[in-house]
Amino acid sequence: MADVDVDRIRQVVSTLLDTAMHETATGGPIEVTLATRPEAGEATIGVRHHGAGIPPANREAVFNRFSPAHSDDSRANLGLGLFLCREVVAAHGGRIDVEFPADGGNRFIVTLPLAS
Repeated sequence: MADVDVDRIRQVVSTLLDTAMHETATGGPIEVTLATRPEAGEATIGVRHHGAGIPPANREAVFNRFSPAHSDDSRANLGLGLFLCREVVAAHGGRIDVEFPADGGNRFIVTLPLAS
C-alpha cells in the first residue's frame, strides 16, 4: 500500500486518462496497469494509448509548465496537466515517466513508494 493523498493521485490518473482519451480514436484501446513491487518498495500505475502520441520535437519538454504536447490548434491546451502530474507525484516521493513505444502512442508510468 502506498501512503498517498487519494484525491491528488486520483487527479493524476484522471489527467493521464483524459490525455489518453484525447489521443485515441473513438473505440481505440487504452491500457491501465497497476502493480506493486514490494522488493523495490514501489507501486506503479501505467496508462497507455495507441493514438498519435507526442511528436518527437515536443517530447523533451512534455512535463514542463506551459509546454503543450501538441502545438496544432485542434489539440493545443495550456500545457499544465502533465506538469501538475509531475508536481503531485514528486510531492509523494515518486516519479512520472513517459515511454514512446515503436508501434505508436505513449505510455505514462507513475511510480510511488510503498508505505513502510
